Amino acid sequence: MPGLVSYLYALAAGLVVSSAHVALTPSTVAYNQSGVVAVRVGHGCDGAATTSISVQIPTGVTGVTPVYIPGWNVTVTTRPAGASAPNNNFTDPISKVTYSASSSGASSSSGSSNPHEGMSMRRRAEAAATTEVDSITWSGGSIPEGTFFDFGLKMKTPAQETTLAFPVIQLCDDKSTDWFGDSSSSTPASFVKVVKASTSSTSAAGLARTPNTLVAGFATLSVGAYLALTQL
Repeated sequence: MPGLVSYLYALAAGLVVSSAHVALTPSTVAYNQSGVVAVRVGHGCDGAATTSISVQIPTGVTGVTPVYIPGWNVTVTTRPAGASAPNNNFTDPISKVTYSASSSGASSSSGSSNPHEGMSMRRRAEAAATTEVDSITWSGGSIPEGTFFDFGLKMKTPAQETTLAFPVIQLCDDKSTDWFGDSSSSTPASFVKVVKASTSSTSAAGLARTPNTLVAGFATLSVGAYLALTQL
């Protein structure tokens, strides 16, 4: 399938078995550390291929950047820094920027709602310090039923132990699934435990090195995807 790049995240604790649900991997991370996690899509919607994934970033998670996946568009929305994440609300961002796939690479576009448009580099930096990522949406690609895929994002975890919920919307053409429920739900949100490094299933150092562990043994990893990941 054109533009779809298969890649896996090799974690310090070993390879994680594909989930039957949409879930974040690893599910346990160290607090106050930067590293890479992935939204793992384990299946489609009642047999239909997945064509879009949106994930809402919980309050306390900062420094969020999405991995660029060739053949997919990436849309990033923001909210005021420190503001509470809206409860499963993906429709009221204060700004939105879309990185579109093209034959020549990635191009960035933004609407008039982008408050950073036309700013100097200094003012852009000042504005960026007052906002944080609210949601990330990957769209325009296709994941066939019967396969799984990881949508990676880099982030910094909160400075205390907690459990974070990442609501996800999965679209499959004219079908959709809202992964918003609690852990006992048939459609649970993606939960991540933030713990001390010594008790984390993935050490802080191991989590931070995740992008560089992808190289060994992955014959299907394209040069473009490799560069996008190793430069996180």
